[in-house]
Formats: sequence, C-alpha cells, structure tokens
Amino acid sequence: MPGGKLKKTVTTAVKRRRLDVHGDRDVAANKIGEVLSKALIAEIAKLPLLNYRVSLRRSVFSRMTREEVLHGKKFRKFRPDKDMNRVFRAAEKNQDELFSTALTRNIVKGFRLTEMAKDPEAFNLLVDLMSAIRISTSHSGYSLKTETMQHPTQAKSGLFDDPDDTASNHAFMDARRRAYVTRAMNEAIDAKLPVMDIAKAGLRAAIEYTLNHFTAPITADDVFPHSRLKKVLNASISDPKAKAQLRSREEMKGQYERLGGVLRLAIPGETNAQSVTRNWRRDGTTPLQGDDVAIEPPSPRRFVA
Repeated sequence: MPGGKLKKTVTTAVKRRRLDVHGDRDVAANKIGEVLSKALIAEIAKLPLLNYRVSLRRSVFSRMTREEVLHGKKFRKFRPDKDMNRVFRAAEKNQDELFSTALTRNIVKGFRLTEMAKDPEAFNLLVDLMSAIRISTSHSGYSLKTETMQHPTQAKSGLFDDPDDTASNHAFMDARRRAYVTRAMNEAIDAKLPVMDIAKAGLRAAIEYTLNHFTAPITADDVFPHSRLKKVLNASISDPKAKAQLRSREEMKGQYERLGGVLRLAIPGETNAQSVTRNWRRDGTTPLQGDDVAIEPPSPRRFVA
C-alpha cells in the first residue's frame, strides 16, 4: 500500500499496463453512457433534486459539446478531451470532483448522438448532477499516523499535508474511487435498474468512497494530530478552517440522502462534541484502496457549530 510520501520508480512495462487499464475503464464508461442515453429522455422527470451552489455553473454538457449542422440537421459533437476536461473542472474551480472528470467525460462520449439531438437539455440535467458533488480541494484528503494524502490545491491551502509530497498517493486513490463508482454503476446496469437509478447509484458511490476512504473529517481524533492544520498552522479543531472542512463533508451527506442513500446508524449516546472528534477509521486501518472495497454508506452525521 503506498505511503503518503513514497516516491516510486515506474517502469515502461508498468506504464503500459496502466494505459491498458485506463483504456479498459474508458470503454466501460462509454458503455455506461450509452446505457444512460437510451432511456434518459423518457425518465428525465425522475431526476433527483440536489442542492446546487450559486458558484456552480450549470449546463456543463452544452459546453462539453458543440452544435453542428450536417445536411440541414442539427447534432452535437464532442469537443476534444482536454477541452471537455477543462469545461467540467471550470464549472467550479478549486474543487475535487467526486464524480471524476475522466469518468464524466467518457460517460458523455458514450451518449448516443441521435438521443442527444432530440433533447440536449435532458443531457444537461444529467451531467449537472455529476458536476454537483464537489468538495474544495483544500478540504480533500486525510492525515493518519500511517499515511497522508492531500488533493492538489492552491499553495499552502491544504489542511492535511503538502500536495507535492502526496501526489502519487492522490493519483492512486483517485483511480480507486473511479473504479468504485464504475463498479457500482455496472452492478446497477446488470440488475436492469432504470436509468435514473443507475445514475444515482454512481453518484452515491462517489460520495461513499470519498467520505469513507478519500476525505477525512479534519477534526477526528485519528486525523487532526497528524494534519498540516495542526502541525504547521498550529490551529485547533474549533478553527474556522476546520469547521468549514467538516461542513463540506456534511453537505455531501445531505446530497447522498437526496440521492436516496441512508447514512450509517447514529451511535447511541454520542454527544455533539463526541461526534466532532469521532475517529474516521473505525478499526485503525489506513483507507481501503483495492478494487474489492465493500460498498458501504457514509458515517453518521457530525455536529457542525
């Protein structure tokens, strides 16, 4: 399991295997997009209602594609990959996209052109769902005694560690999150669930993996003592930065519930103060990183003053 500051030498063969894996995942995402697009327009009325921050730009799909006319008929064409990535990230800057940029792009590229032409707004609504679940990059990561990870963020803004020191761990965890989400959506497809249920399964999975394995509550007893917020900034758990980070996670729990998810049961007798410092890792382990991570709801609510 990679440590937070471990630097590895990657051979050409390993790089080639990674490219092959990425190619396989891109194809899998394309297939998910094709499935979603087949019945999206018919089911758009069942779209779940999420909270959208004022700072989040909507209609992402329209900017990831462009309208063209061929033989007098209008259709939408995908922009180059780098432009699709830029547009998705720019919908709200300095954010960790829980439903990853690469996964979103490849799902979109699986959409059927004929369906996209019928009702582009339906596809805007779906992609905006994927875009809505974000956490500030400075708030994204974890710091345990055994390992740390800080999402790339603006200089000196990370609460858990220096992102330059944990870049390899972040890349690894990001890939694990994408695999977890893809698996959840494929299981929903195999179960022949309606399109909106497939989408919700993926969105819930993105939140589950993030809160359970990718982004810790900074105030937790097993996290805070090892954090940059404590060791470098010499702050306390009542610092506004700590409260803002905790609030970010709790907002994602709200989104999870709007998507039909149910959080783990509250801990009997736990006080508000105890919920703030409750350990992130219940068994003292480092975050689970394999392809076989069990699908599990996020933890109970933590109190934010």
